[in-house]
Amino acid sequence: QLAATNAGLRQEVAERQRAEELFRVLFADAPSAVVIVDADGLILMANAQAEILFGYTVQELHGQPVEMLIPVDLHERHRRYRRAYMAAPNRRPMAAGQVLSGVCKDGSRPILEISLSPAQLSDRQLFIASIQDITQRRQLEQARSEAQQRFQDLVMNVPVGVYRNTPGPE
Repeated sequence: QLAATNAGLRQEVAERQRAEELFRVLFADAPSAVVIVDADGLILMANAQAEILFGYTVQELHGQPVEMLIPVDLHERHRRYRRAYMAAPNRRPMAAGQVLSGVCKDGSRPILEISLSPAQLSDRQLFIASIQDITQRRQLEQARSEAQQRFQDLVMNVPVGVYRNTPGPE
């Protein structure tokens, strides 16, 4: 019976090790920057994509307030939002419909899209931020909008009549 108990314990330990290994692989290789923060707003973990996005090493981020990744003028507002979110955590996009910017180690300010998810461990609440740099997408959207406006201004101000024909079967 002792042998069966030991075999069961070994199997449980092996399964836990596989689960931890799977987590490490998924976390490390996630296509988005991922930052895990505790209830005090301190960064516990960040993945390689977070290093690439923000320019800090995982070691530089660990234990730091998450506000280090946010423009200084927004620190206090972010702390208030963070406390409110922690009081009623749910999976959702952060500041939907608003332009969010971060601050990188080099001082640059990428435009970000952030999704938040709470994670309850046995003894503590954690918060997972999945972060996408959408700076290039926003720049392309702005350029397209400006081009459309210039085209519309041109059409409306041409001193001759303009006729637009869409090719079709007729």
